[in-house]
Amino acid sequence: MIRTEPVRGMKDYVGIEAKEIRFLEDVFRKTVELSNYIEVISPIIEEFSLFAMKGGEELRRTMYTFKDKAERELSLRPEITPSIARVFLDKLQPLPRPIKLYYIGTVYRYDEPQNGRYREFRQAGVEVLGAEGPLVDTLVINDLYTFFNKIGMGNIITIKLNNISIIRRILEDMAINEGEQEHILHLIDKGLFDDAVQEIDRLATSDKKNMETMFEIIKAGTISEVKLKDYISYYKNLSQQFIYLKQVYEMSKNLGIPVKLDMSLVRGLAYYTGIIFEVKTENVQFSIAGGGRYDRLIEIYGGPHTPAVGFAVGIERTLIAGKGYIKISQLPKIIIFNLTSSCLMFSISIAGKLRENGYIAEIDTKGGSLGKAIPSYISQGFRIMIIIGEKEVREGNVTVKDLDKKTQVTVAIDKLLDLLKQML
Repeated sequence: MIRTEPVRGMKDYVGIEAKEIRFLEDVFRKTVELSNYIEVISPIIEEFSLFAMKGGEELRRTMYTFKDKAERELSLRPEITPSIARVFLDKLQPLPRPIKLYYIGTVYRYDEPQNGRYREFRQAGVEVLGAEGPLVDTLVINDLYTFFNKIGMGNIITIKLNNISIIRRILEDMAINEGEQEHILHLIDKGLFDDAVQEIDRLATSDKKNMETMFEIIKAGTISEVKLKDYISYYKNLSQQFIYLKQVYEMSKNLGIPVKLDMSLVRGLAYYTGIIFEVKTENVQFSIAGGGRYDRLIEIYGGPHTPAVGFAVGIERTLIAGKGYIKISQLPKIIIFNLTSSCLMFSISIAGKLRENGYIAEIDTKGGSLGKAIPSYISQGFRIMIIIGEKEVREGNVTVKDLDKKTQVTVAIDKLLDLLKQML
């Protein structure tokens, strides 16, 4: 006897739940393709080193890893950006810049399962490779906001915005190299400030006084635009990084995007080098999307200097946060009921005509009485019943019954589609 429930941290999606996932994926695909992104479908299994090299501590800790029969160390992908970078290096370098790519797929992380956190989940994201500057970052953020607007969540989300290069610049001034920065940023991301201080004390070889400045900025949290202008004036050695943040913030705000400056935002992935952002909503505690600029990842993988920026949306998390706001249009369901078996071929032709015109049409195969069939199909969500008997076949008509309003009318076959448009 096998276990019938899915593996812990994973879930079966049936019916409306599956439809909700596909709805978000379809809206995302249509949204980004209108902005000229090209789809990439990459393997679920990749070389372990692809993610371990620059994924960050937590990502490495939660990866599903194994060796195949040839003793190669592999991993189920915990995210998709590194896969996109690999595809770029393998196939896309000759293309003119910028290269705009998108993906939709499952990812795997061995986290402790809880609300909004699964071991298998879906991400939909974009990457823009070979372009830099605040305008590019703003356009990517706008693509993200457009998606949330289209699914009905535009009014309930906030996009938190920061520039990780501010912290990286301070750490560099303290002679802490990029590899050592990764661990410090991980500690800050987890709110372990005391541990981060200890690490900086241990690693820094110059200008340790900058550590106090760094934590003053981080602990400021959400700041106003006026405060950001003060930072530009006060922190002269960081003015370039603050100005860049101000440019992205102002352009995003002018586009009507609900952005907030949050100096405490430090995303866990180690490859970010510039603007970073996360989508939050008051409905849930976790972020539902996020991204940022990563200008050195392609070089780390052995490619040419290729500035890049992107984001990923958590599909399941978005569904949880958007409950009551995401509206999925449901096509009306039509059941065709035969009064006698001799009507079957006629019914099949009617069903085909309905399906060609976008209706969900099913033919009754249970038999039995019409009186018992009606309440059964109402409970299954059917709105219309088409009743066909020998008389209807002989005269080229059908009887159409509105199961909600409990009304019915007999109509010629060539008038059926017009009648359904009126009824539905």
